Amino acid sequence: MGRHFCRYISDTKLIGMCLLLGTATMLPTESSAETLAQALSAAYNTNPTLAAERAQLRATDEGVSQAVSDWRPTAELTSDYKNSWSNTKGGTSLVGNNHTKTVDAGAKVTQNIYKGGRTTSGIRQAEANVGAGRSKLLNVEQKVFVEAIGAFLQVIRDIEVVDLRVNDEQRLARQHESVQARFELGDLTRTDVAQSKASLSKSKAARRQAEGELEVSRANYERIIGMPAGGLETPAVATDLPKTLDQAIEITVQNNPSVTNAVFAQQSAKEGIEQAEGTFLPTVNMSGTADRLWLRERSRSRTNSATFSVGLSVPLDTSGVLQSKLRQAHQSSSQARLQYEAARNEAIEATIKAWENYFTAEAKIQPLEDQVEASTIAYEGSKLEEEVGNRTIFEVLEEKQKLIQAHVELVDANRVYRLAAYELMSAMGVLTAENLGLAVDKYDPNDHYDDVSDRWMGLGTKWRGKTKEANDV
Repeated sequence: MGRHFCRYISDTKLIGMCLLLGTATMLPTESSAETLAQALSAAYNTNPTLAAERAQLRATDEGVSQAVSDWRPTAELTSDYKNSWSNTKGGTSLVGNNHTKTVDAGAKVTQNIYKGGRTTSGIRQAEANVGAGRSKLLNVEQKVFVEAIGAFLQVIRDIEVVDLRVNDEQRLARQHESVQARFELGDLTRTDVAQSKASLSKSKAARRQAEGELEVSRANYERIIGMPAGGLETPAVATDLPKTLDQAIEITVQNNPSVTNAVFAQQSAKEGIEQAEGTFLPTVNMSGTADRLWLRERSRSRTNSATFSVGLSVPLDTSGVLQSKLRQAHQSSSQARLQYEAARNEAIEATIKAWENYFTAEAKIQPLEDQVEASTIAYEGSKLEEEVGNRTIFEVLEEKQKLIQAHVELVDANRVYRLAAYELMSAMGVLTAENLGLAVDKYDPNDHYDDVSDRWMGLGTKWRGKTKEANDV
């Protein structure tokens, strides 16, 4: 087993690093602001879902060690103590009385010589299962990162919306005071005052709702990333994605972990056929025993014995069980092949969908920016017109609400736009710590695999007792 489980084409690492590292140069922020890369690093190190999947992979590694053990001899010690009495009577008299104590100790070593190739295919099947497990781990890693990025961007969005709502409430409060004063001077009507108060009350409710949504987002952020959200730096807009959809699909077919998982599952199923076919072939075992028997009588005799044997067994009639298992293995292989096709098609579909979502989100930004600009002009103009009597207070308030709503829609669109880029990376299978260039101690699945795959005895040198992840969590 080796590094061939994770295959990346040459451009994928550059894609991720440009997306993340670009944040520091493109957006000026406070020195204390937390970057997206830092948040993803925290999630990578502390997320319990990711840590649990790593533990599951380490358990899968043990399947290789168990399969390799079929090449090795087995040894056992046996011991037996027996204390027996017997007597013989002839008529009314006792003619014989025996009391025997025996101690028997021995050792037996058994070595399999041949069992139809099942050991070799079993090892290959276990290795394929490890490959599938590694692909699954990458899939979980990507899902955690998508959740983390979504939580990060949602907190930023909600903070911006709260700021908009707070500013709107403060402005409406000042405006309401002005309207009240003008009403007292006879310049405005009671209806104007009521409309102003209604707008202020609506703004307060919107501000409270925005604050509640922010608290929910912060809680979700802490659950996924493992620490509270502080000041967050808005990440740069992604620009270094594949140039064409065909390139994105090519990357997907090679790297999407659901596809690679299905490839390894297909290999495992094929080895299952080899395993089933091997049950029809002979099994040859070689064994040797050494035994010593102590007879605890007056003579205290001792008998030593040793045997060596080679056994051959050939299945003849198993009531159809072996044939059924072989048919079952072939059907499982067919299932795995079809599941690969399904996984490949689903991955391509997800990439196409993510691609279209990204460019659709990108296309919305400029119109929404134009809408904000137009709404700003309309609002400022309505205020001037109200001062000369061409507009009512209600119309000014309406224009202001349109402006606030335009700002909120633009904030939402920016969140969707940034998130869509990372969802596209996830669909392609390149949203990993390695490709993103995160400054973390990367989890290397080979460490545990190399430690246990050929181990005869012991719990391993690196994973004895509590694991690193268990300690961290």
